[in-house]
Amino acid sequence: MTRQTSGSRRDPELEQQWRRRVAAWRESGRTAREFCETHGLSVSALYSWRGVLKQRDRERSESESPFVAVEVAAAAGTTPIEIVLGDGRRVLVNSGTMRRDLVNVLSALDEPRSC
Repeated sequence: MTRQTSGSRRDPELEQQWRRRVAAWRESGRTAREFCETHGLSVSALYSWRGVLKQRDRERSESESPFVAVEVAAAAGTTPIEIVLGDGRRVLVNSGTMRRDLVNVLSALDEPRSC
């Protein structure tokens, strides 16, 4: 079995196969050794791919900009402002919202979501 690192040429099918394996291991509640023995896998390959996938996810999230274009519909004090995030999620904010509160909300929305 050849090992791919985050910098080498990627095989999407192989990556998805290992994503499923790592997810199945985590959901199984078993030790890596038990899981690998049952599925005919190498413990070192499981740990290696877990690290590779974590790095790839980190690189992907760092390359996606959390900033998107914002259009202000009106400048009235009570008109809400709609913020459309890059993934299509929408946030309505009162125009009088404190900057600190808005930063906290947008930071929370930018955090990686659990599967």
